[in-house]
Amino acid sequence: MTTKRDRVLSVLLLPFLSSFGAPRSWAQAISGFTPASAAHEEQIEQQFKSIPNPDEERRQHRIFTAEPHVAGSQRNNHLANYIAEVNKVSKMSSFGATTFTAQRRRVLF
Repeated sequence: MTTKRDRVLSVLLLPFLSSFGAPRSWAQAISGFTPASAAHEEQIEQQFKSIPNPDEERRQHRIFTAEPHVAGSQRNNHLANYIAEVNKVSKMSSFGATTFTAQRRRVLF
């Protein structure tokens, strides 16, 4: 037999507990974005997350760690040119990343 107190408690708790039932989409949960902007942001982030590939990451890691590349060294210049070339054809340009150009700077050590 339910008491009046049980009924009142269930009525008060029902809205609170029902808020946990239906998950909100991730786009609606982004703080600082309007719903439309949040949906666009989610789309961009999903595209960005699709880029990594473990085999490609291993290949890139081998390139960058094959030998030391101290600032100003031949190897450092080689890697700077490599990065500029890779970014000319990379998927990053579709996200608005600017292309890189190797520039010589005079640096005093």
